[in-house]
Amino acid sequence: MTTKQIKKAAKAVLGLAELYGHDSAMQREMRLDLLLLGFFEARFGRMSRQTKIWISGTSHPKRVDFRHGGTNPVLMEFAVRPPSGASELYGPSNRSELNKLTRFPPSKAKKRVLLLFDLKRKPIPKKNLTATYARVRSSRGRFNRYHVRVIYVHRASDYDFSWGSRRT
Repeated sequence: MTTKQIKKAAKAVLGLAELYGHDSAMQREMRLDLLLLGFFEARFGRMSRQTKIWISGTSHPKRVDFRHGGTNPVLMEFAVRPPSGASELYGPSNRSELNKLTRFPPSKAKKRVLLLFDLKRKPIPKKNLTATYARVRSSRGRFNRYHVRVIYVHRASDYDFSWGSRRT
């Protein structure tokens, strides 16, 4: 499951969601969750939803939106900005997802992805979005941090960038 494959699949899901109209309940995160799971399962196979994964040093398992199994596991969180939304895709709004993903070691995830669906009419320019993620710092503590691939998908554009593994 490469970044290019994820982008292509996410664009297809975005197109399917838009068939339901701009103010439809289908464009809310929980509805897109089901559509995304079905599409990814059909396209890639071995997908699971709301997977519980233990991280060392925590008292309870963390839940991840999607996990693609196999020899190169991929963990994926996603966020949606509905047509009437505002800041759901910006860095500070997704800090907890980033901090969760950055802690999974390569033995549990070869790739960590934060997938951002933008349903607004105008896309967010890459430099604006990356600037909001540059200000987000990982949580405190003595643990290894791993890069998270942030993938932005809009009907007019898509791009990706890496959110780093800096210690704070």
